[in-house]
Amino acid sequence: MPKPDSPKRKNVSFGASRFRTSNPQALSADTKVVSLVLSFEDALKLNLAVDSGVHHLGRLNRATESGRRRGLKLMIHFDKQRLRVQVGMVPKSSKGQSEGQLVEEPPGD
Repeated sequence: MPKPDSPKRKNVSFGASRFRTSNPQALSADTKVVSLVLSFEDALKLNLAVDSGVHHLGRLNRATESGRRRGLKLMIHFDKQRLRVQVGMVPKSSKGQSEGQLVEEPPGD
């Protein structure tokens, strides 16, 4: 199994679940909030995926910049009504603190 900081783990999904409905049904430039409804079982799956991802992040070396910039990426597939949790990278801010927006991981990092 690859080490937590290994580039081979960067696209690994920690889990996925389904959502039943979303509101609004279609996104537009004016959409500010998306509401997703999950069944109890799918909510448990999502909870397990987030917990697994947080556990993975907790094993990283937070003393390194790469370790501090790691975060979780929640991917929403509207066409398949699925949610997926993956590792993501938080971008650098001008103040040296994360701004909360995830970016794609650079190759070899």
